[in-house]
Amino acid sequence: MKKNLDFLTILYEETQKSPELVHAFGNKTHCAGTVRTIIEIFKKKEYLHNEQQDACNYNDRMQNSLARKLFSSPENTCLFRVNICAGAHVFLIIKQPDGWIVLQAWDRRFSLFQWLGQDAWQDQACYDEFLQYGNGQVITQEQLDRFICDMLDIGGNKLERLRKAGTPVPLELEITVWDVVSHL
Repeated sequence: MKKNLDFLTILYEETQKSPELVHAFGNKTHCAGTVRTIIEIFKKKEYLHNEQQDACNYNDRMQNSLARKLFSSPENTCLFRVNICAGAHVFLIIKQPDGWIVLQAWDRRFSLFQWLGQDAWQDQACYDEFLQYGNGQVITQEQLDRFICDMLDIGGNKLERLRKAGTPVPLELEITVWDVVSHL
């Protein structure tokens, strides 16, 4: 599969300038912290513009303008932060003209560097997911939909545990999107 070297190269270059980023992206850190750090890098470099945020139930996603933008055919390059089920999992999607790229980490499972194929993969439980969606590869619209369904299943399992403990949490997508400046 083809890699989007422009966006990922910028991330790698910025990481190599900072021992803190090497540590953050090379360790199995919490997904939300990894996402927040990546967004900070691109905001600092002024690559992200026109922030919009909304939430919707996954089953009603095509009635929501931001979800439609995420799932529709790629035209312009955008960065999406997707928060599933009130923080059960948070990840980034780079939407570009030739497809989508998933950026994620999973606390105590795998690091961003492992997900992108920069460090050796060690988590056998998530290996199939890594082969299908990871390694910095560009994925299709069908793969994107399947990936998000898989993440909702995982989030749903966490929600069920929270609901049994008395905490009501909706099965929803919270989406934040930024336009990425064209010189990327």
